[in-house]
Amino acid sequence: MPPAPSRPVTPVPEAPTRGNASVSMSETNGAANGAANGAAPSAVQVKPGRHREATLYHALHGAGAGDGRSPLQLREAALRVYEMVELPVWRRSGFWSTSLQELDLDALEVRLHETGGDAPGSLPAVVERTLPERARAGRIVQLDGSVVQVELDPALAERGVVLCSLESALRVGDLPAGALGADVPAHAREQAHAHYSRRLTYDRHKLEAANAAFWTGGAFLYVPPGVAVEDPFEIVYAIGGAGVAQYGRTLVIGDTSSELRVHEYDLAEDFDGQALHAGAFELYLHDGARCRLAQLQDWGSGEVFDVSTRFVGVGRDAYCHWLPSLLGGHLVRQHLELACQSPAGTWRFAACSSPSPMSIWTRSRWTCTRPGPPAGTCTGAEPPRARAERRSRG
Repeated sequence: MPPAPSRPVTPVPEAPTRGNASVSMSETNGAANGAANGAAPSAVQVKPGRHREATLYHALHGAGAGDGRSPLQLREAALRVYEMVELPVWRRSGFWSTSLQELDLDALEVRLHETGGDAPGSLPAVVERTLPERARAGRIVQLDGSVVQVELDPALAERGVVLCSLESALRVGDLPAGALGADVPAHAREQAHAHYSRRLTYDRHKLEAANAAFWTGGAFLYVPPGVAVEDPFEIVYAIGGAGVAQYGRTLVIGDTSSELRVHEYDLAEDFDGQALHAGAFELYLHDGARCRLAQLQDWGSGEVFDVSTRFVGVGRDAYCHWLPSLLGGHLVRQHLELACQSPAGTWRFAACSSPSPMSIWTRSRWTCTRPGPPAGTCTGAEPPRARAERRSRG
């Protein structure tokens, strides 16, 4: 059964508490008494910010935003949503909530750097300090809003492997020699357009819309059918200082019977002030493909807000081992979702989360969907190791 089309998501208020129920009863009784006495019913005061409350966990069931529209059309649609909605407040029950009220979004900007497109550039210092020196199949580094380095093993390039900025992969039309994205093979460009936003949406909250509307640079990795790569691909997002809004966008495709390893690093220098990383990650494994995916996130001591969505789709007889490690940030809200798109897909998942001393809130969410009647997917229970919640104050 094909997945249901994506539809705009309306924020769902938290289930009424006992206090809210009494207010509703008073409102009903007041309206009835006022009508009986011929008087207008009295207005009921609503708690400020109530309209921004939404359910904390909304799975990405069904098709995403990629329904045949071009990337430009998706940007325009996401921008309209961004301008309509406010920053979200996710609530589950009681005092368990994730709020972005402290984030001064208007004070942040997408900071670009002169890099010459996909030409190699100097690495940020935090990347040189953090990443180990070891054999690798390729590496792409984005500093703030610009890709500053791309490298790929020439032998893998000859076998059809593509590693480039997502902007390059999604470029359309004829490009002159040497232009950004001119060297991306046609088949890889077709794969990028076919998979872009296949399961990701842009209408669940403001920062999801911001990512879809404002992302720059990005990372695209394509491994052709039957190609096995032993060394890892490194995808790095680095924030260089305060005042940055980074909208990272990653698309990874493992074609039929391919094998690959992907290591993603989310890093930041130590600084004073706010910064934002609103990321979106898509990994699609075709039938028989195998992938080991690891994510290391360490935003340092700065006031970094991280609100990101990561989706992994596993095809028939495909396998994914996924290990995210969330080690710090001022506020981190990760939506992690893995979908077995065929009953024969297999996966392993484990996560660790250890917020820095200055962390206010760190949360990760794991959801698994499998084909099944009647709606085509069902949400699996969350194993204890897959959820990590800590709260600390410096």
